[in-house]
Amino acid sequence: MKTAIRPDFYFKQMPSIQDADNEAIKRGASEEERQIFAMTQTAGWRVLSEFIEQLYKDLGEVNKTAIANGATLEEIGRNTVVVSLTQEILDKVLNKVSDSVEACTQDEQ
Repeated sequence: MKTAIRPDFYFKQMPSIQDADNEAIKRGASEEERQIFAMTQTAGWRVLSEFIEQLYKDLGEVNKTAIANGATLEEIGRNTVVVSLTQEILDKVLNKVSDSVEACTQDEQ
């Protein structure tokens, strides 16, 4: 029976990735932290993080646009709540990634 090629097998064979993962293990990083750290080493993460930052900036402009278009105070208030909650979620994603990178790259205290 044939099986699919698993990319993680090949990635784990690459010396730079294997060394970084071994160091993260020595530092006590969890499997989840190591997986997230590995993701940050890709171009895909750079693109995604730039997109998240652009979303964050765009959310900051929502009320400016609403005010310029004559929105009511109720609408502006509702926008403020939604924008704040959404920015908190984006911050949590970025903080989770940052914490994982730190767990994998910082020396144990």
